[in-house]
Formats: sequence, structure tokens, C-alpha cells
Amino acid sequence: MYMTHLAKKILLATACTLLTLSSFAAAQTIPDDLRKMHDEILTLDSHIDIAKGFASEWVNPGKRQNFQVDLVKMQEGGLDVGVFIVFVPQAHRNDWEYDNAKKEALKHFASIQCS
Repeated sequence: MYMTHLAKKILLATACTLLTLSSFAAAQTIPDDLRKMHDEILTLDSHIDIAKGFASEWVNPGKRQNFQVDLVKMQEGGLDVGVFIVFVPQAHRNDWEYDNAKKEALKHFASIQCS
């Protein structure tokens, strides 16, 4: 993958900031200058696997859950954007498995939309 020099610098600065913030987050004390910097940048998690039954009565993303990510934790941690991923296991790479995986993923998406 081709990245410009500026993109590499931005990526490195963001990674360093997030690592620094994560070490402070464990202690729940984040210096004001780091909190201000975090609040001014777009914080994005580009891959959040969602649980089976997501957005149902037993998996409510709007309440604190026993999962790594929910909307409460996103707000508390200052996560601006999350890309939620529907995971569908696949045993083999063939037409039947691809078709089955697609059907399962669409079923999962439909259950989220209906909730």
C-alpha cells in the first residue's frame, strides 16, 4: 500500500497519541492538554465485530454491555466513529460457502434493521 510521507507522519502521531491516552485511561487521569487534543481529532475504529443478536433485547448497544464496544463506552472514550462488522464464519472457499455466508450476513443485517 502506497502512503505519502505526510500520511505516515499523521498515522504515527495518531498512534502515539492513542497509546499515550490509553496508558492514562487505565488510571482515569488524562492531562488537560492531551484530552483537548483527543477531543479535537476524529477518532475512528475501523473494525468492530458485532455480536450475534446485536441490537436485540439481549444485546443492546445503547447500554453498557459485557462487550468490548458499546455506545456508552464509545462516548466515554471519545470514539467518534465505529465501523461495525458482521462476522460470518466460513469453512471453505467455494460457491456454496460464499452464498451461505452472504445469506447469513444479510439475515444478520435484517435483524439489526428490525430492532
